[in-house]
Amino acid sequence: MNKTIKSLAKELSLNPRTVVLFLKSKGYKDLSPDSILNDTQVSLVEDAFSKDKNKNLKIAVFVGSFDPFTVGHEAIVRRALSLFDKIVIGIGYNVNKKNFFPVEKRIKWIRQTFSDIPDRIEVMEYDGLTVEFAREVGAKYILRGIRTSSDFEYERAISQTNKMLAPEIESVFLLTLPEHTPITSTIVRDILKHGGDASKFLPYKIDKEDLI
Repeated sequence: MNKTIKSLAKELSLNPRTVVLFLKSKGYKDLSPDSILNDTQVSLVEDAFSKDKNKNLKIAVFVGSFDPFTVGHEAIVRRALSLFDKIVIGIGYNVNKKNFFPVEKRIKWIRQTFSDIPDRIEVMEYDGLTVEFAREVGAKYILRGIRTSSDFEYERAISQTNKMLAPEIESVFLLTLPEHTPITSTIVRDILKHGGDASKFLPYKIDKEDLI
């Protein structure tokens, strides 16, 4: 029997929108909740969101716009791999926000960055509350990087709110390396917008020709 996105999402206790965005991140376009899935697509979704498969894994989500993904982001993820079995990098979907780089490029660049450990890193777009996204992917932890004291105050407020919304999910903060403290996606975008060379602030595996 053919499954639609809606029926598969119900089986896996997912929001159909999550399945649509996940498959979009895998290169499947023009999908809706009523789209009929082939066997390959069903297997991709079941492998990513299977509660039985992931129940013994320590999984964290690392979320942001990552516009673009920087060496600071990469360092946080690689250091956190000593704490977690798997990290799901979620690119937040915001229809009201105009991004500099399309989400397809950002997903591709992050996958390039972690091409040496594809079994431990998942990358997908998501929509809605971060705690709900964490629940859907079976994550019990939200990973955040802290650069400055102002970052800490901002992240503290969010993590405490998340704790009230989802008591079972913990926020884990990692301080950035000193050399990465000044690096932000906003600064990197400004450099690129003005034709500057931002390569030292980007993961070396990213195809720099894609930035043009």
